[in-house]
Amino acid sequence: MASAITGSALPGAVTGAVFARSDGIPLHVEEFLAARESVPDTLADAVLSRAEQLSPGARELAGVASVLGRSFDLDLLTAITGDGPAAVDDGLRELTERFFVQPHPDRSTFDFRHALIRDALYGDLTPYRRRELHARAAAAAVSASFPAAFVSDQYERAVLPDQAFRYAMTAAFEAAAMSAHREAVELYRRAGRTAPATLPAADRAALHTALAAELAAVDDNEGAAACFETAYRLRLELDDPLAAAALVPDWVAARHLLGAGLDERAAMLRGALPLIAFRTDDPAQEVRADIHAALAAAYMLDRRLAEAIEDGEMAARSRSRTATGRCAAIWTPRWVRCSSSRAGSARAWRLLEGSIARALGWRFEGQSARGLPDARVEHVGAGRVRAGAAVADRGHRVRRARRAVQRP
Repeated sequence: MASAITGSALPGAVTGAVFARSDGIPLHVEEFLAARESVPDTLADAVLSRAEQLSPGARELAGVASVLGRSFDLDLLTAITGDGPAAVDDGLRELTERFFVQPHPDRSTFDFRHALIRDALYGDLTPYRRRELHARAAAAAVSASFPAAFVSDQYERAVLPDQAFRYAMTAAFEAAAMSAHREAVELYRRAGRTAPATLPAADRAALHTALAAELAAVDDNEGAAACFETAYRLRLELDDPLAAAALVPDWVAARHLLGAGLDERAAMLRGALPLIAFRTDDPAQEVRADIHAALAAAYMLDRRLAEAIEDGEMAARSRSRTATGRCAAIWTPRWVRCSSSRAGSARAWRLLEGSIARALGWRFEGQSARGLPDARVEHVGAGRVRAGAAVADRGHRVRRARRAVQRP
């Protein structure tokens, strides 16, 4: 390979040094061989050695482009540099000819030829120069209506936390609404890192709650449980028992997946009921319905069907007027009855499937997923059923929800 690249046979000492440093990876071999006088010690050294051979304008442009990531937009790059289009065109032409970058077909977007090339150029920027370029990139991206996730990343790297927090929260909400849960986790974490010290406790509790929900959706149940607990304690400190009680069903779900037994889970759920004991308004009714539905589900998993039906009926009697509460109240007792050897009728299963369809219409992922695993059944014998396939495919949103919730 070295001979093919250079056009001649190389001394064994040179090819041996290249092999030792490159592990035979083609990109690395090319970069080490491109160094002029001696084989550099690292790939980054090899890339920077090549960069020194660029014209000053192209070298500066390469550093500016590196702050934008592996891929970068032509107009955004031009806005950051402050140079005219002609200077940017000349620099990109040289960078393309020297195999640092390559254009997309539309020639409005460019990629560094490899992420390691970009990393080497980025790592060579001085700290304050890097911050300055990130601040410019963020401001230009806002003017050009770039996605909030990109803007928040640029502001965080520029060490401008207030702006980073604001855009990270916007981007996290958008990602969660699209079921892009892993992206939402990273964005909420960025918001946590950049949150101002003066952020009100209520907003901090809401941030922990949102992050907990996304962590649960990506199966980081330990992280979810910790965030739910933090949010719960913050709500109690704020003297907001309703909001604290509302967190308990999802907190218990995370604890369940970490191995918490039925007694612990039931105690947590029943311990939340006194927090709203004297409230009869709609928000309290919704929370009460969710708690009893969670209790019914917990007992149902342990095949304690009498208790499951009792709490399911209490959820149904909650008189909740909100969509979430209706989801819990409508299907919890029906699902328990479907799984009971005393009542596995086709009518009960049809009622359950209808409840799930309504939850899907309301776009409640967790509530929809709760009913999915046993929603389609086959009858076996008199009054007995066994779990079959899930309800016909409802799309990627519900499949992800089913993985996220993993509870009845």
